[in-house]
Amino acid sequence: LGIVIGIAAVVASVSFGEGASHMVQAQIANMGTNLLYAFAGSMGRGGVRQGWGSVSTLTVEDSQAIARECSAVKLVSAGAEIGAQVVYGDQNWFTEVNGVDVDFPIIRNWPLAAGTFFSEEDVRRAANVALVGQTVKGLLYGNEDPVGTTIRVKNIPFRVIGVLASTGVSKVKTFMRPRVAIISSGNELVEIDDFDEVVAARRIVSTNSYTLHALTRVAGGIPVDLGIAADTKASLRRKLESARDCNLILTSAGVSVGDLDHTRDVFSALGGKQKFWKVQMRPGAPLAFGMLNDIPWLGVSGNPVSAMVSFELFVRPVLRKMQGHTALFRRPVMVTVEEDVKIGAKLTHFLRATVTRREDGVLVARLTGHQSSGALTSMARANALLIVPETSPKVAKGSQLKALMLDQSLEETSVFSL
Repeated sequence: LGIVIGIAAVVASVSFGEGASHMVQAQIANMGTNLLYAFAGSMGRGGVRQGWGSVSTLTVEDSQAIARECSAVKLVSAGAEIGAQVVYGDQNWFTEVNGVDVDFPIIRNWPLAAGTFFSEEDVRRAANVALVGQTVKGLLYGNEDPVGTTIRVKNIPFRVIGVLASTGVSKVKTFMRPRVAIISSGNELVEIDDFDEVVAARRIVSTNSYTLHALTRVAGGIPVDLGIAADTKASLRRKLESARDCNLILTSAGVSVGDLDHTRDVFSALGGKQKFWKVQMRPGAPLAFGMLNDIPWLGVSGNPVSAMVSFELFVRPVLRKMQGHTALFRRPVMVTVEEDVKIGAKLTHFLRATVTRREDGVLVARLTGHQSSGALTSMARANALLIVPETSPKVAKGSQLKALMLDQSLEETSVFSL
C-alpha cells in the first residue's frame, strides 16, 4: 500500500506492510500534513512511472486499516474514480466520476452552491443520487437549475441533489456500494418460479434469497444472487468460488452442526479463516464470521426470522462500515411494554414488536404475535425489535425495555402539518 504525503510543493512517499504501521504513523505526525491520498500500484508523474507497490486495487478494508492503525489520521474516505459519459437530455459530457462516501465532502471541505450533500438516509435507501460541479452544470444545464433533475452515468439514472461551488472541481460524486454475494443452501429449497413443488408439499420457497436481497439493497449494498446450493460440499464450493469478485459473502443455513451443514467445513477447505461461531441471542444464535481470501463472510441461520434479525444486528453494520460510515448501529429507544413478556432460554431475546407513540409522548411496545423463528407474519407486522436481556425471564406489563426501530414510522404521520 502506497501513501502519498503532500506538504505544499513537497511530496514524499513511504511504503508499509503489516506490522509497520507505527512507522507510517510517525511520518504522518511528524510531517504535519492534513490531507493524504492513498493509491494502488503505481502512478505516472511528468512521464515518469513511479511505483510504490504491486497492489492493483485498494478496498474499503484498506481505508479502515489506515483509520484503525494510524491514530494521527482523523477521517478516512474510500473512493473510486472513473471516466464516463454524463448525459442530461440531449447534452452530454465526458468527465471524471468519483464514487465517495459521506465523509469525503468533510475531508475536502467542499462548499455547496445549491442543494445538499447526500445523507445517511440516502445510503439506507440505496438512492442513486449525485452532485455536479460548476463545469458540468454549465455544459449540460446552461441557466437551468440541476437540482431535482435526472442525469445518466453509463446509462444509470442519478438524481441530482446538489451543485458544488466554484472550486475548480468538475466531478460527479456518487456512492461506493459493496457487492454482496448471497447464497442459500438446502435440498428442500426452490425458487418462487417452482412454486408447484411447494404446492405438492415437496419443497419450500427459498425465502431468505429474497429477504436478504431486499435487506442488502436497503442497506446500500448491491445484492449478487448466486442461487441455491445443494446439500453437498461440491455444490457449496462452486457457489463460494463464484463470489470472488464480491466485497462480502452472505450465506444462509448450513452453519449449524447437522450432517448436511457443510458451510463451515467447505469455507475452511477453501482457505477461509473462521473468527467466531454462535452468539448468545435468540433468534439467530447460529452465526458465523470469517475471512475468505480477504473477503469477509457472514453465515446466518436458515430460519427466515433468524436470518433477518442477524442481518439487522450484524450484516447491516458491516455494510455501513464498508461504505465509510462511522454511525454503524441503530440507536435504541426506551419503550414501555403494554403486556407481560416472558422468555425461555437464558439468552438475549430480540422480539418482534410494534412501537407507537402515545398522546403524552411515551413510546409503547406490543408484541406482534408468535415469536417462532419461522413465523414471518409477526416479522412483517413489526416495526421494531424489543430487547429482552437474558437476566429478565419475566417482564411485567408497564416495565421499560429498550427497542431497536426497524423503520422511520415514528417520524411519519398521515396528516401534513407545519
